[in-house]
Amino acid sequence: MRAKALLIASLIASLIASLAAPAFAGDKDEPPKPDEQSVKLSPLALPIVVEGRVINYVFVTVKVDLSPSANAMALRDKEPTFRDALVRDAYRTPFVTPGNYNHLDEARLKAVFFRDATAIAGAGQVRGIEVLNQTAQHFIRPQPPAPAVSH
Repeated sequence: MRAKALLIASLIASLIASLAAPAFAGDKDEPPKPDEQSVKLSPLALPIVVEGRVINYVFVTVKVDLSPSANAMALRDKEPTFRDALVRDAYRTPFVTPGNYNHLDEARLKAVFFRDATAIAGAGQVRGIEVLNQTAQHFIRPQPPAPAVSH
């Protein structure tokens, strides 16, 4: 009999706790909205090219920030085109940081890719480029600059 009373009391307590939980949660009923005006590209392996040779790859995640007037759904469908343009840019204009073969030159990547992203999306549709993550395939020790050779 006493066990039955304890069981009923615990059920009532858990019911009260479950009803009171939303009151303590505040305004967290809605999940946080993702950035709707952007196109996040799948991770890409971009080459580190030095003296015409690929010596490393850096896996990079890039996000294209769109203007408020851009049609984000239509531009998300062009994600493979954005990725293709970025890989082509990386081979045409190596994004190498001098002496560091583990990271890309973000400023150069953003400047070059912004031009191509604008060509793909249309004038005034791209607000900016963000590099979200960089991870080198292999860690390569930073190289000191080579001494100048005089003749």
